[in-house]
Amino acid sequence: MENTANSAQLIAAGLAAHQRGQWAAAAGHYRQALGLEPGNAKVLHWMGLLELAQNRPEGAEPLIRQAIAADPNQAMFHASLGEALRGAGRLGDAVAALRAAAGRFPDSPWVWQNLGAALRESGQPEQALPAFQNSQRLRPGPQALLGLGKTLFDLRRNDEAVAALQAAAALAPRDPSAHLALGHALRDLFEIRAAAASYEEAIRLSPGCGDALAALAAICRQNDGLAGRADDLCRQAVEANPGDASLHSNWLLAMHYSGRCSPQAVFAEHVAWAARHGGAVPVPARHRPVAGAGPLRVGYVSADFRNHAVARFFEAIARHHDRGRQEMFCYSDAAAPDDTTRRLSGHADHWRPIRTLSDRQAAELVAQDRIDILVDLGGHTGRRLGLFAMKPAPVQATYLGYPDTTGLPAMDYRLTDAVADPPGMTEGFHTEQLVRLPGCFLCFTPPPEAPTVSALPCLAAGHVTFANFNNFSKVTDEWVALAAALLHRVPRSRCMLKSMRWGRQDSAPGRLQARFAAHGIGSERLVLLPETGRYADHLAHYHQVDIALDTFPYNGTTTTCEALWMGVPVVTLAGPTHVARVGASLLSAAGLAEWVAQTPEGFVQTAAAWAAQPEALARLRGGLRLKMAGLCDGPAFAAKLEEAYRGMLAGR
Repeated sequence: MENTANSAQLIAAGLAAHQRGQWAAAAGHYRQALGLEPGNAKVLHWMGLLELAQNRPEGAEPLIRQAIAADPNQAMFHASLGEALRGAGRLGDAVAALRAAAGRFPDSPWVWQNLGAALRESGQPEQALPAFQNSQRLRPGPQALLGLGKTLFDLRRNDEAVAALQAAAALAPRDPSAHLALGHALRDLFEIRAAAASYEEAIRLSPGCGDALAALAAICRQNDGLAGRADDLCRQAVEANPGDASLHSNWLLAMHYSGRCSPQAVFAEHVAWAARHGGAVPVPARHRPVAGAGPLRVGYVSADFRNHAVARFFEAIARHHDRGRQEMFCYSDAAAPDDTTRRLSGHADHWRPIRTLSDRQAAELVAQDRIDILVDLGGHTGRRLGLFAMKPAPVQATYLGYPDTTGLPAMDYRLTDAVADPPGMTEGFHTEQLVRLPGCFLCFTPPPEAPTVSALPCLAAGHVTFANFNNFSKVTDEWVALAAALLHRVPRSRCMLKSMRWGRQDSAPGRLQARFAAHGIGSERLVLLPETGRYADHLAHYHQVDIALDTFPYNGTTTTCEALWMGVPVVTLAGPTHVARVGASLLSAAGLAEWVAQTPEGFVQTAAAWAAQPEALARLRGGLRLKMAGLCDGPAFAAKLEEAYRGMLAGR
């Protein structure tokens, strides 16, 4: 009886410390209680919850399983097991466990809540929706509404998502996650100012809320041209969440937009990322007896095997790889598979969805597939560098989706070319060995829905129209200054800019007009277009454009290829790093090296000189698709890529 009383006291003390967030004290009390009652299922469960509270899901799982073994009839235990598996990145296991629990405990709102979360995170929002609806029906409240709203957002039912998330925020006004999710839904409805207010409220409630800081930074950069504040917010997010690899990667990407950071500083931060987040325990590669003797086994890892810019450049590789010499494995991390996903999967020899797998599970799958060369297509824009840190393949390379080094010692090579990375210029900014493909390092697949090339618009309009359709994040103050200088140089000319972020709010266009006004350019010289719904309509806007102006220091890639395909030549300013030289690579490959400027004055001079030659510009416009033939030669590109892979494998 004395032992039972002591045990109850220890449990009470543990729960009190637990509620106060005193993790070490709570754990000590629970351990003492277990010493008196080794099979106490509730204490085992609480100890598992302690591990979850400290972001240690791997430690939580065995404790919760012990609790279930001691008392299998507690629905909450099963709900917590699903949460632990989710936290460990084992989404497939979490879904399976929670589906079984939902069948056994259909009246448990917590099981349905966690099942909805696991399904949503594994890219199954259609199935997540009824799970959250069941949770809300059984126990109405902010958590179920929050999950419901996030899922409606995933399904692009944004008006319904906003209603659910506003209700969640009203019921839990001090929950930063509700305001964060509401901000995302409002942002996608182009209610930018309201979205920013939601993010700011989340930050007020939780000053270290990294996702809210990063989202607000994106608004500052993409909508308002406030690169400086965006940089500061990204840095703040990383400093407040030093263990969050994703937020740190987000900061690395952001560093490329503003031009405020030197190449040396950008490189140093990539190395710092790898030192902090890239120390995973390796998953040994399973070498084949005679590596490279038969068909190469090449694996590609990407979250962008979907309607995405990366897919426009990967499609030729997938379609034209030589199946007799190369066996292609695609490890798809796409959250929302679509028609592009299905098309690409038809070109691959083996298609491996890995969205529900942890990095370690995915790495073990790669090792089981005995991959010779594993190729990363996302870099710090993806979420799978942790997989590469485990080195599951004997040779690993990064390519296409990110314009810089990964910083990872486990990444052996980076694919590029001699224009984007001239020998002797950029090696010092990479931890990988650079492999320079002959010609351009990219192969563009022309969009089948592209309209025909139009006549040169200035001949009918009576004035030249310059344009920039790049992501507005890339429109720096330095670019605005040069564009304004060009408009001054070419009388009556216009500059057309286009952004998907100018839908239902007015401050961004007004701020952009003010940035030009500071250089003496009135709003009548600017044509500001919102995003169009259909891709063909977006491309048709080039019918109004005579000359496109590339951004710097972060060049366009897909945008440049689209402009060229629509007959619109592009002026680019070459810089000292890869991110600032992609335009030079594309234009050189298209036979337009004279459109590559080496100085800011040269950028203005090149555009102005061509604007003064409408007849020559018209001839060039009519022949640009033919000039792009080399950039669109899928079979030739796939062959040279395969040769590069064989060289990499031989040199390991």
